[in-house]
Amino acid sequence: MSISSRLLLPCLLLVACTSTGVPSEARDVQELLAADRAFCADVQRDGLDAWVAWFHRNGVKVEVEGDVSQGHAAIRTASAPLFADPAVAVLWEPEVGASIVAGELGFTRGRFRLVRTDAESAAELARGTYFTVWRRTPEGWRVAFDTGVEDRPETEIEP
Repeated sequence: MSISSRLLLPCLLLVACTSTGVPSEARDVQELLAADRAFCADVQRDGLDAWVAWFHRNGVKVEVEGDVSQGHAAIRTASAPLFADPAVAVLWEPEVGASIVAGELGFTRGRFRLVRTDAESAAELARGTYFTVWRRTPEGWRVAFDTGVEDRPETEIEP
C-alpha cells in the first residue's frame, strides 16, 4: 500500500467530519440561541404580534406573578399590557441553551430587562432571569413554554 493510499481513508474521514460542521447537538444549541435572539429582535421590531407568533400554537406562558396562559389567543390577551406602552421594551439575551429529546426539544436561559425609553433617558423597570423551552416544528424552533422571575431588590436579599 502506498503512502497516498494509506492517507486517503484518514483524509476522507477528516473531510467528512469537518464538512458536516459542528456535531448535531452543538448545532442544535447554536440554532436555539440564534432562534432566541431572533425572537427578541422580532419583538423589538413588531411587538405583541411577533411575541405571539414565536409561541407554538399550544405554547404556555407563565407570568412573573404566576398566571398561566396557553395558546396564541390567551398569550396575546395576557401579554397585551406588557406591549401597550410603545416606550417600554422587553429585551433579553440567552446565556445558555441545550438540546434534548433527540433535537426535538431544547431550552434557553438568560437575562431579561424591561426598559422605558423617552427622548431624554432610559429607565430600567425590571430585570431578571428567564427560562424558555423550545419545540422543533416544520417552521423552525417555537416556544413551547416560557417563564421568568424578576431579580429581588438588593434590600430584600438575605445575608
